[in-house]
Amino acid sequence: MTRLRDLVFGRQPVLERLNSGEPIDKIIIQSGASGENLLTIKQAAKAQQVPVSQVPREAMERLAFGKSSRVHQGVIAYTAAIRFQRLEDLIPFLYEQGEVPLIYVLDGITDVRNFGAIARTALASGAHGLVVGMRDVARASHDAVKASAGALHQIPVCREPSPVQAIEQLQAHGLKVYGLAADGEHEPWEVPLTEPVALVAGAEDRGLSRESAGRVDGLVHLPMPGDFDSYNVSVAVGMLAYEAARQRALGH
Repeated sequence: MTRLRDLVFGRQPVLERLNSGEPIDKIIIQSGASGENLLTIKQAAKAQQVPVSQVPREAMERLAFGKSSRVHQGVIAYTAAIRFQRLEDLIPFLYEQGEVPLIYVLDGITDVRNFGAIARTALASGAHGLVVGMRDVARASHDAVKASAGALHQIPVCREPSPVQAIEQLQAHGLKVYGLAADGEHEPWEVPLTEPVALVAGAEDRGLSRESAGRVDGLVHLPMPGDFDSYNVSVAVGMLAYEAARQRALGH
C-alpha cells in the first residue's frame, strides 16, 4: 500500500532527492513530458540504478493522490525505506571478512509480504544478502520492512539491472548459482551449500524466468509428497535456507 509520505512530487524535489543520496525505490514520468530537469533526472537515476518508468497522463493522475499537474510536473518518486548496496562491493567485502557467501536472488518477486518474509528468513538463517532487479520487483517500502520484522534494515539488499546480470556477476566472483524450480534435477541436500553459493527464487505466479533458468549452474526442486502445485515462494526459500544452515553447521 502506497502512502502519501512515500512519494516525492515535482522535478526539482525529485532531483534534490536523487542528489541527496537518500534511497529511491522508483521514479514515474508522465509519457510525453519534456523540458527542464527531465534529462538530468533520468541520468542521475541511471547512475544510481533507480528504475524509471513512463505512464500515460491518466495513470499519472491516479498515482498523484489528487495533486495537480502543477505540483507533480509529470514526475513522481517513490522513496525506499532501505538503502541499497552494490553487489560488486558486497561480495569482495564478504571474502575479505573470511565469509563464505550465501546470497539469495529474487527474480520477479512482487509481493511485499513475500519480500519481507524472505528477508527475515535469510537473515535468521545466516545469509549474507539479497539481490533484486530493477523491474518486476516488490517495493522496498515500510510495509516490506514491517513484513520482514526489521530484517530489511539489517541484511544487505543489492539492486542490479536484472537478475541475469546479477547471476553472471555472482558467477564471476566464484559463486555457484542454483535456481529453485519444480522440475529441477537436484534435491536440496544434493547441492553443496557450504561453498560460496547463490540461490535464485522466481516470481509467485510463474516461478523462475526462462532467462535466469538458462544461466544458473543447476536447478533445485523441493520434493512434495502431497498432490499439489507448489509451495509459496517464501516458504520454499525458508526450506532452502534451513538446508543451507544445516549443511553449514555440520560442515557438509
